[in-house]
Formats: sequence, C-alpha cells, structure tokens
Amino acid sequence: MQVNNYKQILKKYFSEISEFRDIQEPVIKNVLEHRNTLCLMPTGKGKSLIYQVAGLAIGKATIVISPLIALMEQQNQKLSDKGLKSFILHGGIGSVQQYSIIRNLFSNHHPDFLFISPERLSFEGYLQYILRCNQDKVGLVVLDEAHCVSQWGHSFRPSYKMVSSVLDDIFDTDHKPTLLCLTATLSTKDTQEICQDFNIQKNDIFQSESLLRDNLSLHFFPFEKELSKKDKLNELLTKHKNQKIIVYTHRKSSQYGTKELSKEYQDKGFICDYFDADRLDAEKRDILQKFESGDLKIIFATNAFGMGIDIPDIAVVIHFLIPESIEQYYQEVGRAGRNGEPAYGYLFFSEKNIQIRQELLENSIPTKEDILQVYRDKFYIKNPATPVQSFDVWNDSSERFNEMLVLYYLKNLGILQLVINGISTIKCFEINKNTSLPEFTNYKDATKNGLVVTLSKKLKFSVKNIINNLFDWYTQGALKREHPNLAKRGKKDQLIRDESLRISCATVHRYRNSRELICPRNRSSPMTPEDKELLDAHVKAIAKILYKNTPSEKIETFEGIETAVRNQVLEHVSPKIAFFLSEKRLEQQRGKHGQ
Repeated sequence: MQVNNYKQILKKYFSEISEFRDIQEPVIKNVLEHRNTLCLMPTGKGKSLIYQVAGLAIGKATIVISPLIALMEQQNQKLSDKGLKSFILHGGIGSVQQYSIIRNLFSNHHPDFLFISPERLSFEGYLQYILRCNQDKVGLVVLDEAHCVSQWGHSFRPSYKMVSSVLDDIFDTDHKPTLLCLTATLSTKDTQEICQDFNIQKNDIFQSESLLRDNLSLHFFPFEKELSKKDKLNELLTKHKNQKIIVYTHRKSSQYGTKELSKEYQDKGFICDYFDADRLDAEKRDILQKFESGDLKIIFATNAFGMGIDIPDIAVVIHFLIPESIEQYYQEVGRAGRNGEPAYGYLFFSEKNIQIRQELLENSIPTKEDILQVYRDKFYIKNPATPVQSFDVWNDSSERFNEMLVLYYLKNLGILQLVINGISTIKCFEINKNTSLPEFTNYKDATKNGLVVTLSKKLKFSVKNIINNLFDWYTQGALKREHPNLAKRGKKDQLIRDESLRISCATVHRYRNSRELICPRNRSSPMTPEDKELLDAHVKAIAKILYKNTPSEKIETFEGIETAVRNQVLEHVSPKIAFFLSEKRLEQQRGKHGQ
C-alpha cells in the first residue's frame, strides 16, 4: 500500500497546527506500518488529529466508531469544512436517506471518513454488505473512546463487545484494515481486555508520560443532605457567572434533573439550557452551537454531553452527582481547560449518592431469571420446522432491561447463532419504474405479510440468500427503499416544509405522549397490524393541532396534512433492522430448562 507523507497531510489540511505534540507522531508512524495500535492521551491533547492524519496518509476510507451523536457531528462538520468527503450514520437519519447514503458511499470515490455508532456497525446489515463489497477500499478503523468497550460493553451497550467479531465477519484476512483504539482513560484490566479483543501487541501500546492536566484545579465537597448541594451550586455559578460551565446532574428527571435545574436557574437570570438523551438532534445541535459561540453560558447535562466534546474555553465542570466511575469522572472533568487556561472541577457527593450508584450498577446486569425469561419470550423456537427467526434490534427490545445484553450472552455461549443482519420484511422495497425484476415479484407473490422468514420457508431459500439478493438489487438500482405502508403526499400539500413540520411535531409530542413515534432515537416499530391503530390515533391528534395552526395558504385539506404528518413520522423512526437467528443447541437447552 502506498502511504502519503503524513507531514504534508498535516500542512495541507491542518495548517492551523504547526507541529505534532506529545505522542501523536510515533502513533501515526505505527499505524502507517499497519500495526493495530492503542493510544492513551490526556483529554484535549489531540487524539482526533492522529486518526485524521493517519487515515488521509493511508489514502483509503477511515471508519470512526464513536459513542455519541454530538461527538460524531462535531468531528464530521470540522472535516467537511476542510473539503474532505466525510459522512455520518446514526439513528436520527431516516431509513430511506440512510440507505441512500450507504449505497453511494463508494459509488464514485471512497469516503475519506465515515462516522458511525457501534450499534450501527453491529446491526445495520446493508452497511455491512457495502463494506464487505468494498473492503479493499477501507484502510483504517478507529475505535474512539475505546474505554467504552470494557465499561459499557458488559452492560447497557453490548454492541461495543461485538465490534471485534463484526469486523472479522466483514473483512477477509487479506483485506483487514489497521485498527486504532483511542482513549484517555483505561485501567490495566481494561487495557488487557481491549488488546485481547483487537489483537494489539504490547509494543503497540502508546501512552503519554502523564494523563494529568496541570491547568485543571480539582475540588471535592462532601454533603450530608442533597438540599445543601443547591447552596454550593448557587455560590459556584455566581462566582463563575461569566465563564462557560457544565453541570453534570446525571439525571434527566426529578428536582435535581437536567430540565428542572435548567429551568430553575433560568428563572434566576442565568443564561443556561439542558442537554440529555431526550432532546431532539436539532435541539442538541442548536445548544452545542450556542454554547460554542458563548450565547449559552451554562449547560445542565447527563453523560450524553461528555466524551470528545471539544469546546476549548469551558472553564468549569461541576458534578452535582457522583459519576459511575473514576474513568467517567476523568472524561467529564476533562471538558474543562482544553485551551490551556486555568480551569476548575467541582465534585459534590454524599453517602446517599454512593448507595444510589451502587444500586444502579447492580441493577444494570441481568439476573439469571432475566436471561431465562428473555430466552423463552424472544428466542426460544417452539417449532423445530422453523429453525430461524428474526429479532428486531430497535423494536423487539423491552425497556425493562437490556435484552440486547442477553442476546450477546446467549450468542457468546453458543446457544444462538447469528445468521445475518438484515431487514425482516421485503415491504420496505419497491421495484423502480421501467425496471423488470421477476425474482422480486416472485418474492412478493409468495407471501402476503412480506416477512423474510416466511418467504424463506415457502420458497426453500435461505434467509441469507434472500437478504443478499435484496441488497444486490437495491445497490444496482433495480429496487428503491420505501417505508412500509408509506402514504404519498398530495401535490397541493407540498408547501409544508419538512423542517417546520418536524419542529411542530416535536412540540406536540411533549404534550401528547407521541415521542415513541417521532423521536429519532426511538425504538418504535414500523407499521404492523398491531401498531397501526396506535399510530393512527397519534397521527390524527397531531394533524388536528397542526391543521388549526397552519396558515390556510399552506394547506388545503385535513387529509393532506394528516398524510404529511404520517410521512414525517415514518421518516424519523429508526430503520426496520433485524437479527436473523438460529438455535445451535436447542435440544440441550430444552432439557436444561425443562421445556
């Protein structure tokens, strides 16, 4: 592989940086020698520059696996502003648009950078298909915030532990891209786990001489009562009133949650807002932009506003609630003082906080009973004649506990085997105009419900064969991606702008409990007979409000605005993505569980 001069890359694309710092250069050199590498550098010292320069020097596509949408969007925008071909994929992008982006990734020239979440890499079958077809065009895979593999991979984001096996499945041995793991915090045990998962040798681990920041002054305040924290918070916010401040509450609800505290201090005259997972993506972008520009001075946040957020002039980080771990604390307090100026970290804690954290950690791991119940409810195959079934990653998971984690356990134990990632219904595809595709017509004629599992059984084709055929036809342009039961908007009603409608819908859902159908992060199902009645009720409720508040020159009929709302709702739910599973040791497990 021909490697470009990395120093010329720095000068061409990052001219604002005169030279490499700390261990940036030796890490880049190691990556360019095609060695899987682990890099530990302090927060704010330029870990991102390493993969940006190394990726461009390799001259192929760089895939960046990142934990937070806000972080991905920030990095993606910076690279796009430099004229680089950079893309981002996450659950906030509608399924039709997402498929279009994936299909065109390598159509003319490979992308310079692709930012994705571990869930998107692990579960999006079409993305895996496209990467598999273009594996020789991918030169570097970056695992940003690599400590999440061990800290989150065993609990609420098991997709982190799946990354290694997914990469092995996508890339052949002869086309394995180099892997770079980046983090600021990693214990000895976690380091061993990551090196084992990603085949990183001891000599390929690079660590800065010190992971401490000498410009960051840390202060710790014990409290007996929660109410006493408010007095100290008032004091600190007043003391640093003209500086940028993050207050980590680590709670969305309750009187000490992000929203309530933000409202309370707005009423007191502070320029503040809140940032958590419940905010819409557009709202998050707006808050981030205002905070960067200085229009906002204080953000009350959960850990959704944490890792990798690069705003140099944040001066103060206050932890209103003790973090989950020392690593999380290091990451979050490291948001302050990234410009080298004096900065401050204040940590509030009480015995009650510690007890709450311990309980939350204990409850985050499924019990034996939980695992058995999920197995019986979701994965146990009652009919041996149908040994393969689908599990929808976004829609079939219960909120009661993390069923994806249970799936990971069962898969690792060999009880379940992952056959393929893909779509569960062919109804999300239609034949393009002026195209003849008798094979797909045969698929449609063979099953009324459109389910791939049913189709496989009737036509005696494997699920894997059917999914790959659908992906082939879509990539070739014979099929177009549709939403199931997608209604078409009438011409007279096209004057309604999608963005204004989306904002209106977002406003309505706060008062009408419609988040399940509108929020881009949701797990709500594409339309099934069981869901249709609920969807119709939500859509009609929203449409009535919009119809009353939309100028008459923009809308002519109630039916038109109802159709527009329905289209918008369907556009913002997550794509219909499914696992296809088969049981490997069915008989043994039946015997064990007495079934």
